[in-house]
Amino acid sequence: MKKLILLLLITFSTSFYAQNARVEFNKNSELFINAQLVNNQTTFAKIVELLGQPELVKESKSGVKNYTYANQGIAFKVYNDKLTMIGFNYNWDGDKNFPSTSFTGVAVIGSVQLDNNTNKEFMKKIDFAKFELAFMDVYIAKALNNAIMVGFKNDKITQISFEFKPE
Repeated sequence: MKKLILLLLITFSTSFYAQNARVEFNKNSELFINAQLVNNQTTFAKIVELLGQPELVKESKSGVKNYTYANQGIAFKVYNDKLTMIGFNYNWDGDKNFPSTSFTGVAVIGSVQLDNNTNKEFMKKIDFAKFELAFMDVYIAKALNNAIMVGFKNDKITQISFEFKPE
């Protein structure tokens, strides 16, 4: 019975943390998740501590592991146990690197809060990052050793990801 209660508590806490994730990217190119700094030194264990246990989607031959929180619209990648990307789905466009569900937390870049209705105009409101068209409807803004990638379909945000240069 104690094991069952412990299992239920772990399951509830994992779901609670990921669903209530608060993501903030500031003018200093710092990414915070639930008020904790996240960067290329962040370990897999730290992500689990912040968001709960994810599901492994795939592992490449080079050792990159792609994880998701399928019910919360979050995806991330690690290489050599260090974070290389974390992304958030809003309006799924079929990209298999992201879960099909929408991000359930709050994401803010500078002073702009994102949601399922965010369109390309939001990029003009970010004065510390210049977004440039990379290909099709995907834009990228480089900031120090980080990059922000944001995709659109029919002028609505599909996904946003924060990429970290591995060391």
